[in-house]
Amino acid sequence: MGDFFIHDDDYEIERYCECGGEYYPNDHCELECIRCGTISTTSQEEIIFYQQRFSIQTNAASIVNQQKNLERFFSIHNKDADQKGIKQLSSAVVSTAIDLFMEYRGKKSETRNKKRVRYIGACIYFACQMHNQIRDKKEIQQFLDIPDRNISTAITDMEIEFNQGKINIAKPLLDTRFSITDKLCHLLKVDAKFVEQIRADMLYVTEIIFKNMLTTNNSEIINKAAIFISLRVNGVQVSKNDFCKLCNTKRKDTLTKIINVVTENMYLFKRFNDRFR
Repeated sequence: MGDFFIHDDDYEIERYCECGGEYYPNDHCELECIRCGTISTTSQEEIIFYQQRFSIQTNAASIVNQQKNLERFFSIHNKDADQKGIKQLSSAVVSTAIDLFMEYRGKKSETRNKKRVRYIGACIYFACQMHNQIRDKKEIQQFLDIPDRNISTAITDMEIEFNQGKINIAKPLLDTRFSITDKLCHLLKVDAKFVEQIRADMLYVTEIIFKNMLTTNNSEIINKAAIFISLRVNGVQVSKNDFCKLCNTKRKDTLTKIINVVTENMYLFKRFNDRFR
């Protein structure tokens, strides 16, 4: 087995994964690699022995340990990124990604099993947005060395939680979306009484797009498309050209594709169908 946590007459606890990452106990009484998320074949009996011998951590100590594990995880992958010719994540992005993951892990059981690394990827995705250091999903999967696993589902799950205001750390991102919506409403001279509805519709459109995976584009352009659709649904007359100029986006073709996809799948947007019956 190589190196072990403990040598004993009855037990030998595996210390390192084949990928080189170190194993640490997770919340399910398993040893999980901090690098790739692989679960060790070490039996629960052996792990319980390990925990009893070294005493079970308090919740506060466990949280600190989990944060340290994540710091090690990102340190390992940042070093690997250099070797693979991939740009490292900044310390600000890493810190925010860890904070996001620590808050979100209490809401989603999948953050504590084999899918854990996908949710770390989703946290990186949103942390990059919050610090205006945009990385697309493919780049993040390369950074995490998970080319065969898609992080889209994890991003969708977190996006819905964001829109519902359930992730406190992400509220600045939500506030940014609202401020962009408010600014465009002001520039287009939208009656103030309609702004709240347009805000709500923008979140609704974004949620349906992510939930049904209607497009794989990044959140920034999806949100702008959602604002455009919400404006039009509420009777605001603005062309795509004018809208792109107002929100300073050069990705008119991408914006148009997303709008077309939404239009083709309007049956999914029941709120709009019910409103205009």
